[in-house]
Amino acid sequence: MTTASSGPHGKFQCTTLLFSNALLSGSSLRSIGIETQRNFCSEAYQNYQCKVMMGSFFPKKQDVFIPDDFLLKELFDMVSETIFVWYPPVTSPALSRANMNKIYSSIGVQSISKAVEKDESFRTTGASVRKVNQKSLISNNGLLRIVLAFLSDTSLGIIANERHRLVKYLLDLEILEIDAPITVSYKLTLSSGIILDLKATRLFHWEKDKTKLFLQRDKGGMKRKRDGGMKRKRYNIDYATNFADVIAKCLCSEMPDQIAPLAELIRLGCLLDFEEDTVNYLMKTKNLQLFPEDEEFLSSTKNVGKIEAGKTATVLY
Repeated sequence: MTTASSGPHGKFQCTTLLFSNALLSGSSLRSIGIETQRNFCSEAYQNYQCKVMMGSFFPKKQDVFIPDDFLLKELFDMVSETIFVWYPPVTSPALSRANMNKIYSSIGVQSISKAVEKDESFRTTGASVRKVNQKSLISNNGLLRIVLAFLSDTSLGIIANERHRLVKYLLDLEILEIDAPITVSYKLTLSSGIILDLKATRLFHWEKDKTKLFLQRDKGGMKRKRDGGMKRKRYNIDYATNFADVIAKCLCSEMPDQIAPLAELIRLGCLLDFEEDTVNYLMKTKNLQLFPEDEEFLSSTKNVGKIEAGKTATVLY
């Protein structure tokens, strides 16, 4: 099967025929006025003629996707300009992107986030690693306060012992800086059998079963401190986003609907360098607080989790 060509018509409206088919098949599109339907179908037909003249065809609905994840869209745009649905100029509320997404979904077009296969498997064999002072990354009072305050939200109903168990995951982590790239693979299989296989780099990887947090070595992104630790440039949005995502996903693995809100809090705290005053203000803006039992738990962990840093070795596992 030949996919829609690139260029001024390639991204076209490669899905206008799908839209027309939806109208013809009697899909539930009554919210779109008759005149709008006529105009849209007329435009679709004219562009379809352009496609025929250019010797290409419209793709199947299995080969176009709704771009509900903009990071994935940016990634796959690098290898194909024709796998995402077309959106018309908004001349009517009926043709808004929200309505168009409903239309595409009604005829079986998948969202890119659901269609893509993600592989986060991670191997460290032969890589050079360096132990990092845990206090510089995890045993940070601001980070721990944010996590505990989030878990203390009464709407979540998490008892104190469970909150403290989750935070202890962080305190028990061994931090390893690695010189090998940390990658995530994304695979998208089209109806023709063509496979789009891409890789993206990440700064962190948490092996929860082994209580190890790996971070990719960044020679220019850190400043060494006299105590042998390091201070990342936390204003870097990539660093803050990657760090927040990996922590939230592991801590909230049994509460997937809470991953995004916790990640957002950690990301903000990271960008603010987890300074105490700013963290406390951030907690207030989110209507979060620490209970006495949580404050007591934090006080008991002040001298826990400090790891000797500075040694480099080759990983054999």
